[in-house]
Amino acid sequence: MFYLAVAEQDYPQSMVLASSLISIFNNVGIAVGSAAGGGVVTHFGLNWLGLSGGVFTVVALIVLLLLNRVRRQTKNE
Repeated sequence: MFYLAVAEQDYPQSMVLASSLISIFNNVGIAVGSAAGGGVVTHFGLNWLGLSGGVFTVVALIVLLLLNRVRRQTKNE
């Protein structure tokens, strides 16, 4: 949704392209999550799967906060 909001505000002419890229990003996210989960289970065991999911969640939150900060700074300039 963040991606579509940025596209709608900053590049309204590219909404069709932005909407079509969402399914691609979803599939890439599923593939990366599956590969990471498989690697964690293979190398560390099933007990570590929740912790690795938590790490992915924290990383995603940090990236989102950084993107919001950069977007606000560029909007104010």
